[in-house]
Amino acid sequence: MSIRARLGVLLVGVGIVLFFWRTEIPYVPVQLLDTGVSMIVYPFVYLQNAITRPVRSLVQQQWSIAQLQEQVRHLQNEREELVARSVMLESSLRFVNDVQPLIEFQKRYTPHNAQMVQIILHHFGDDEHFVLIDAGSRKGVAPGMVALYQNNLIGRVDQVFPFYSKVALITDRRCKVAVWCGSGQARGIYEGMNRHDVGALAHMSHLQEVKLNDFVISSGEGTVFPHGFALGKVVFCACDGVYQNVKIEPLLDLRKLDYCLLVQKGQ
Repeated sequence: MSIRARLGVLLVGVGIVLFFWRTEIPYVPVQLLDTGVSMIVYPFVYLQNAITRPVRSLVQQQWSIAQLQEQVRHLQNEREELVARSVMLESSLRFVNDVQPLIEFQKRYTPHNAQMVQIILHHFGDDEHFVLIDAGSRKGVAPGMVALYQNNLIGRVDQVFPFYSKVALITDRRCKVAVWCGSGQARGIYEGMNRHDVGALAHMSHLQEVKLNDFVISSGEGTVFPHGFALGKVVFCACDGVYQNVKIEPLLDLRKLDYCLLVQKGQ
């Protein structure tokens, strides 16, 4: 039997004894009898309280710990949800920042059927320079389409597959673009050198005026590239017989591009 049960039985027994004693001895003053009972019962009540108080405190403490643990779990769930939302918002903001210049350029300079595509792979090797884009024949991409970024010429679609396409970049040595440069509109042929930081102008007569920092712009001659898009600026110029040795620095670091626009040459 537990301590509390034993105390309860003891108190009941004492109460019964005192009841019969009080009924058998009516001449004892009631107040005196009650005082005596209270003095007898008090130690047992005090002892019971002293024993049960730590138990009650422990139960309440355990309940408080359970509540705190539940609150911690709830706060952890809220934190995970907030982190997920933060990641989503940051990703959306990054996407907006990446494509906003292209959207503005698309609105101002290109037809509405220009297609924005994501670059999924860069290759800058000694053999060739190209990127892979996440659009292919299933999205209407065709060989010969021109890749642009704002007002810069990036390259042209070389190969098309159902789900992706290969774009040969202007830095590739196979790339040749009819261009003009400077206020005198000196004519020449831009050629890639398989270097991301420099290209060259070929067939530039020594009679034509070329100056440092002149912009090099596509002339639209031929059947490949459209007119009026930048390829870079002149960073070196020297006469070499009847032609000039001219080096061009691209205006963009093609290695860092994540998106571009595709248009048909005639648009």
